[in-house]
This record gives sequence, C-alpha cells and structure tokens, in this order.
Amino acid sequence: MTTFLIDDNIAIDTGSLCRGLDLEQQAKIDHVLISHTHLDHISDLAFLADNIIGGRTQPVTIHCTEKTVEVLTAHFFNNLVWPDFTKIMMPGSKLPVMQYKTFTAEAAFEVGPYLVRAYEVKHPVESMAMLLSWDGGTLGYSSDTGPTERFWAALSQVSDLKALLCECSFPLEMQWLADVSGHLSPKTLAESLAKADIASHVPILLYHGKPSHLAVLQKDF
Repeated sequence: MTTFLIDDNIAIDTGSLCRGLDLEQQAKIDHVLISHTHLDHISDLAFLADNIIGGRTQPVTIHCTEKTVEVLTAHFFNNLVWPDFTKIMMPGSKLPVMQYKTFTAEAAFEVGPYLVRAYEVKHPVESMAMLLSWDGGTLGYSSDTGPTERFWAALSQVSDLKALLCECSFPLEMQWLADVSGHLSPKTLAESLAKADIASHVPILLYHGKPSHLAVLQKDF
C-alpha cells in the first residue's frame, strides 16, 4: 500500500496515507501526486476526503493525468463506490474538498516548492514515474513499472540525485510474474539501474515487495 510523504503536506500516492497519519497530520495535506490508479496507490484518497472535510479551508489538489481523472471519476469517486468529493463543497464554502490538476508526461509542473516531471513507464495501466527537483537536489520515484527506457534515460541526466524510491516486487523465482504484471525483480531492477548509471553514494530505497515473498526477495539481493 504505497504512500510517501514530503514536507508534511505533499503525498506521493495514497495507498496507506490515512493509516500512517493521524487526523491532524492528514489535514495538513495540500497536494497529492497520483502515479496510477491501482487500488494500492489510491485507496486512501477516499478516506482522506472523509477525514478532512470541515477541517480545512482549501481543497486538496490531486495532481494526475487526464486518463487518471477519467478512471477516478468513472470507478472511484462515482457516488457508487464513494461520493465524488471533487463536487462536494466544504462546509460554508464554495470550494470543493478535492480538486484535480492535470499534468502531461515530461512537461514540468510545480507542486509546492518542487518542480516535477513525470515519465510514463511500463505497467498494465498508465503509470507515471516522477522526478521532483528543488534548489539543491532531485528525488526519483519509479512508480510501479516493469523494464522501461525513458525514465532511466532521464534519470541518467540528473546530476543532483539525492535518492531513488524504486519498486521491486517479486523474487527471481517469480520472474515470469514480474514480467506479466509490469513489475521489477532483482534481475530487472539491476538491469534498469545500469541504464541510469546512478552514483554509488545515492540511496536506492526499495518498496512494493510482496509480503509473502519478502524473505526470498531479500536473499536474492
């Protein structure tokens, strides 16, 4: 259930956002970057909306692609699975609880103090890796991806990379499943990192390891 929190007020994906923060912390979230619409990356958008209504004066901005807006509108905030909080106003306000702000692949956009670029990667649904840059550094986020090219090429051009958040889901013995599901194994992760030629001092922080295979996955490294 993927979520990363930056500066207390920016979330990258929301798979476990509400489970990781108390109500006061949730109310501080101003921006949410959504990489793709699989449930383990969006589920807590629903509960965040529920928990913050009446606790903020400004909408939470959901940064995502047009295709992601379409999926969220049709299948998530559709008043069947969950109320559409992009059309529900905050108490005593004409502003919605949440609002969309769309981006396109490889076009820079601002989120708080960060300049963000997104790169489409290989996954069963549209999935966007991201580079978040500020005065003094860049953070990379792979999103959920199988072997891909453009993101690693872009990463190879980053001279001030401070860390890479990178998925690695399945052990070597399940390479076939990693391939068909659009994820990385230690083998394809190593091949991907070689494309980027990341400096040895840059931390590579792995996420998305499948719980029932973590022990084997760790041994594979």
